[in-house]
Amino acid sequence: MKQNARVLARRGLLRADVTVTRASQIMWAYSSPELYDLFVVRRGWTPQQLGEFVGNALAAAQLPMK
Repeated sequence: MKQNARVLARRGLLRADVTVTRASQIMWAYSSPELYDLFVVRRGWTPQQLGEFVGNALAAAQLPMK
């Protein structure tokens, strides 16, 4: 995830208050298998619903507001 965060930083896509380290930690947490288990396996979300949720959450946590 650190490499992904570095790419976002190089492209100027991270919010000013989000470091590469913080961005990589956020991406690591949202891509954890435990999140899939909690939402899809235990709560019945579809993988698509989880993907949309994670995508929105990642954007909100790291990218500048439009």
